[in-house]
Order: sequence, then structure tokens, then C-alpha cells
Amino acid sequence: MPTQKELKEDITDINNNNATVSSGFLRLPHAGFRSSKTGKPDISGIIRMWTRSVSNPTYSVYLKFNNSGAVFDETNRADGLSVRCIKD
Repeated sequence: MPTQKELKEDITDINNNNATVSSGFLRLPHAGFRSSKTGKPDISGIIRMWTRSVSNPTYSVYLKFNNSGAVFDETNRADGLSVRCIKD
């Protein structure tokens, strides 16, 4: 999985080249989200993707895309988010 720093660099490239999440380098599928609290899926229009960056023993950093853009946030590591594999 990419780190927060690696994804920030990718987002900067997308913004500099006027690409979009779906047409640019990231080409992210929307797989939804599963809450660890309720176990229920969320299939809203928000894309959530794990990073390899850990904020504390319980929470990790993830990248969130919506109509407003991309932001980093943190959530419980037991939540079900999409994963984007990268080759080292």
C-alpha cells in the first residue's frame, strides 16, 4: 500500500496535469466502505482508500475522494476500506 506521502505526490501530479481520479494515474475503483461499529456497508459516492501510514495503534490514515476533492483523514483500522497495491 502507498504511504500518505506517496499519495500526496500522486495527487499533486493529477492536479498539475488537470487529470481526474478516474482518468488519471490513480484510476480508483469505488468499492464502498464497511463500518467496524455496525458492520454495514456504505456505498455512497465517497471513495476511501487505506494508506500504509499509521497515526496510532488503533487508527490509520486513509485518502478520501468526493466531489470536493481529496483529503487525508484517519479512521479505525478495523473499518473496511479499499486498498491500492503498488510495486516497490
